[in-house]
Amino acid sequence: MEVASLPLPRPGAVFRGTIMRGGDHVKHNVVIKFTATYCANSHQKLAEMGRAPRLWFCEHVESVGMYEVVMDHEDEVRDYARPVNKEYVEQLRAAVKTLHDENYVHGDIREPKVLVTTGGLKLIDFDWCGKAGAARYPADISLASSFGWHDGVRRGGLIAKEHDEHMFKLLTGLPSMRRKTPTLRDSVNDQTQSSHHCNHPLYQWTIACKI
Repeated sequence: MEVASLPLPRPGAVFRGTIMRGGDHVKHNVVIKFTATYCANSHQKLAEMGRAPRLWFCEHVESVGMYEVVMDHEDEVRDYARPVNKEYVEQLRAAVKTLHDENYVHGDIREPKVLVTTGGLKLIDFDWCGKAGAARYPADISLASSFGWHDGVRRGGLIAKEHDEHMFKLLTGLPSMRRKTPTLRDSVNDQTQSSHHCNHPLYQWTIACKI
């Protein structure tokens, strides 16, 4: 694939755009992000069960030196800190459990990473995600108390399943991930940029604006 001329994006850069699958001529609204690391396997696993946005593309692109990740843009339907029903708690529980059953850890299950959409609850940003015992937090992770991290979180330290479970409890107000009466605090959380167009054997996408 080729990336059109555009100032190289910084790691963590996120854009809105459109994608059109070859042959159907139907445009889909997408999010396009650039990141140093990304766990496509865990994202795809949750996307298949409806607990993550549809993943269109995820590859390390040599011309930008990063992973380029293209996923459906999801419309959020609620504001932060509003209680939601048991269904959403169960969807979050199922997403985390699915990752852990496959021996994956997410590492960043905070409010901005948990979207309540018209299609239900969806987990995003699998940048830190990986296999338990191997995945590590970034060396520059902020350990400010406002994030509510588990006491065991360290810069460059291993991400543990108990850290994900801690964040689940922090989001839901539940004492554990075991099924009990839920109260989940929802997670819902332009500047125009130059056009960025990518060609791929199956898809074409164009960046419209930065998020």
